[in-house]
Amino acid sequence: ASGDGVNPLREYVRAADLMPEDHDAQRKAGTFMLLAARYQDAQGLAQRMLQRNPNDAQAHILLANALAGLKDTEGAIATFEKAIALDPNRAGTYTGLGATQLISGNRDEAEKAFRKALEIAPDSANAHMAFANFLWATGKLPEAEQQMRAALAIDPKHLVTHRALAMLLMTSRRAPEAE
Repeated sequence: ASGDGVNPLREYVRAADLMPEDHDAQRKAGTFMLLAARYQDAQGLAQRMLQRNPNDAQAHILLANALAGLKDTEGAIATFEKAIALDPNRAGTYTGLGATQLISGNRDEAEKAFRKALEIAPDSANAHMAFANFLWATGKLPEAEQQMRAALAIDPKHLVTHRALAMLLMTSRRAPEAE
């Protein structure tokens, strides 16, 4: 909340080291590692979590995100798919898979993953925004705008969506609407 990302990372890592059986401490430390682009550290933490519980979907998601950060898209995709097999009802796992599929050039598979996220969580502004980002990245601006507007209908205060929609409108030369 104070904008200090360094100290929370250090404290979560310390908590995770002191409480290796505390799943929440491990997950939070891993999340902060990803945010700090410490992908190898996050990978190691996820692997330790998986040694304790090979069926931990959240640990697989952490590992997949770390692998994606390390540019191992093939490994990340396989790990996201394992997480989905363990817990098929997490929309965020599908959006992570979709983003990784897109990076690896698999547009059709990426679109399937984003659509599955929306199928699972049709009332999620984040799922709509993830799909909107995919559509924008693939040049489908009208569809991207539609998804952004759907996200705002769900959550009118969704700041990221407001910013993205304003940028999309500006790049579409619709400045008065963006304002």
